[in-house]
Amino acid sequence: MKNLTLKHQFKRWTVLLVVVPSLLIMAIYTIGQIQLAKQNNLELISQRVDFQQRLIEYWVEERANDVRKISQLEPFRNADVEQMGNILSLMQRNSTDFDSLSYIDKDSYFRLSTLAGGIHHISTAGQPYFQAAALGKEYISDVVIGRNSGLPIINFSSPVYDNTGSFQGLILGSVRTTTLEVLLRDNWMGKTGEIILVNNEGTMLAEPRYVNVLIDKGLIDKSSKMKTKLSPQAMQKIHLGGTGSASWVDYLGNKVLGAYQFIPERGWTLIGSISEDEILIPIYTQVGVMAGGTILLVLFLLPLATLFTNRIKRPIDWLIGQSNLVMGENYEMLSRAEGLSEMPYELSNLCKAFVKMSQKIENTVGILKQNEAELESIVRERTSQLQEMNTALEEEIMERQLAQEALSRKSAEIEKMVYSDALTGLSNRVYLDNRLEEEINKARLTNEPGAILFIDLDDLKMINDTFGHKCGDDIIILSGKRIVKAAGNSAVVGRIGGDEFIVLLPGKHERCSITEIAASILEAFSQDIEIADNLFRVSASIGIAMYPADGDTSEEVFKNADSALYEAKRAGKNCLRFYEEEMQAEIYEKMMLTNSLRQAIERGELFLNYQPQVSITTGNIMGFEALLRWKSSEYGLISPLRFIPLAEQSGLIHPIGQWVLRKACQFARQLAENGWNKIYIAVNISAKQLAVSDFISIVRSTLEEVGVEPYQLELEITESILMASIEDSIGKLKELQDMGVRLVLDDFGTGYSSLTYLRSLPVETLKIDKSFIDKLAIDEVSAKIICSIIEMAHILDKSVIAEGVEIKQQLDYLSDISCDIIQGYLFSRPVPEEEVIPLLAAGFSVRDRSKAQE
Repeated sequence: MKNLTLKHQFKRWTVLLVVVPSLLIMAIYTIGQIQLAKQNNLELISQRVDFQQRLIEYWVEERANDVRKISQLEPFRNADVEQMGNILSLMQRNSTDFDSLSYIDKDSYFRLSTLAGGIHHISTAGQPYFQAAALGKEYISDVVIGRNSGLPIINFSSPVYDNTGSFQGLILGSVRTTTLEVLLRDNWMGKTGEIILVNNEGTMLAEPRYVNVLIDKGLIDKSSKMKTKLSPQAMQKIHLGGTGSASWVDYLGNKVLGAYQFIPERGWTLIGSISEDEILIPIYTQVGVMAGGTILLVLFLLPLATLFTNRIKRPIDWLIGQSNLVMGENYEMLSRAEGLSEMPYELSNLCKAFVKMSQKIENTVGILKQNEAELESIVRERTSQLQEMNTALEEEIMERQLAQEALSRKSAEIEKMVYSDALTGLSNRVYLDNRLEEEINKARLTNEPGAILFIDLDDLKMINDTFGHKCGDDIIILSGKRIVKAAGNSAVVGRIGGDEFIVLLPGKHERCSITEIAASILEAFSQDIEIADNLFRVSASIGIAMYPADGDTSEEVFKNADSALYEAKRAGKNCLRFYEEEMQAEIYEKMMLTNSLRQAIERGELFLNYQPQVSITTGNIMGFEALLRWKSSEYGLISPLRFIPLAEQSGLIHPIGQWVLRKACQFARQLAENGWNKIYIAVNISAKQLAVSDFISIVRSTLEEVGVEPYQLELEITESILMASIEDSIGKLKELQDMGVRLVLDDFGTGYSSLTYLRSLPVETLKIDKSFIDKLAIDEVSAKIICSIIEMAHILDKSVIAEGVEIKQQLDYLSDISCDIIQGYLFSRPVPEEEVIPLLAAGFSVRDRSKAQE
């Protein structure tokens, strides 16, 4: 083997010592980064696919529930065609998803539909949705093209039964997949990532991200966008109907990395993918930069190696040359040295050669030391550079680890935000919906029923208004802890907003054990809550629905529990109620009644009757109380006890209250124009009316616009209204009193106002509640209470009205104890507006009525 020169060997070792370690480090780094990038992206894709699956299942279930609710409405059960058409049209207008809504009768023909055109003669007997409905089943189709819009849709159907349980037809809802496509697009990753939805044949059910690229390349035409299929390789790698991850060549011919998850209820598979090039190009770019740096370093070191070897080789060659001259006895060259001729020929050559050799060795050693110092400097510089590169590499690895940890934390935070209530840390509605759906499915298999407890805190709004929302939030947090403790370890407790909590009791709970747990929760609220040195007594109402008996879906169970909660609150609060089927019918009736009440003013269905208020001492009429009545064109004459609470709950009390105030003022002006300008009209005011900030300006502007004097208007306000916000109420009453409006404290004796507040209330009159008057002849305690009220009122310089006076014995007693004014059937029933002036003109007093009764 040929020996290499020192120069070639130095260059070879320089390359080996720099390039080989660099290549090894780059290879290890590249492999590690590729594996890490693929693993991270697979985890992220799997998380997004899993989250997307839950969103799609929730979306499909919501649309199916919409169609189911329509099929269960009473007009469809009773075959009320006009109401059915109105409901379908209303649902079509209010929905952003439905392409059309149709009612198909039991003979398979379209009876009603929001589709345009003559579809009523089309038979659907061969359609799967009609066959499913005929068997009593609901049906959800694959994605198809809608005949009306030409857009991709999903058909949802639900059978309709009459009240005897006989099959009457079905509701068919065609739902646009626009929202579904938006859900898929919102979760695309990076520049090339996408999430697609396919059926069990591999056909895409929504437009893929690059459908326009396929159209531009001529691979598909515009009419077949919804028929795009997975690539053959994707079909081999992806197990439709299963869950997993793989890499494959997609429909564009690009190699992608992705994950897939089966949606068993629909037979669909959700596939998320991203181009491997997008994942790996940043890594390859970094490796290219490192390789370029290594090449530059080698190119920089090779000239230095040549320079160094030449500097080392030059004195060696000179020494070899001198040695060769001595060995070759080249006297001509040696003879140039001084003193050479003075020495003997042999000794002179030997000594001079030795001297020269010694000098050369000395010089060479000096040069080597100098080169050694320079080489050490180079090595130190190179070592420093390598250390800097290692430090940079370690920092990059650390940054990636920190980024991974931050991603994990963010994922945990996102999951907490999605499934937890921000204020209490309890589960939220999203988590409870999912969990309840799982428990309902489990209960069907195990036949072990569970329950939902819908809990609402009573009167928390008054605490918020008085002590602030911070105090209210603290009460909500402490109440949540009490509920968790009382419900037990097996319960799932959540908050769905405001002051409403949900307790999910999984299977193996019977009605008796559920009642015990609910009672324990009510008992937990019997203890005062202490916040900022203030003690609060908060009660709760509980509505209970059991599953699967009270609902096949989480939405239905929640709805029925809410109905039971409403009954619990109506029963007087601080109690519990189980759901009964009659509750749903009552809620539907109230909804229809409220809808009719919204149009009552425009239709002219509301009117006022007037009941006289008579002075006991003179027997003359002092004023009239305006009493609101409603004669509906649909339901006939409706009691105020039914429609006034509905107006309060729906907010209609504001427009109705303003209408009553204006009508009463107009009638007062009419009386004044006929000579009875001293007669006042009393109007009842609700809590919600008094609570609005512009109530005073409403009263003032009404008086000015109608042109009636303030003393002709009397406002009746109950004790409970005042005590809800006493300071604000007193301020508003003083403004009304300063304006000249008469004020009456209605239903006195049934509330809880103290004597201290009564002295400060700017009211002229107390009105004794009818319940005391009814018991006057049979209850000695009631008689004493009435006497005490009148004496106290007169001491405070206030007059007294007794309402509900119907017999002479009541009148005689009230007269004996100096009551000021009476109101009741003994004098007159409430009369229409046209009978008031004749009543005043007749001058028929209370004494005449009393004698007539004898």
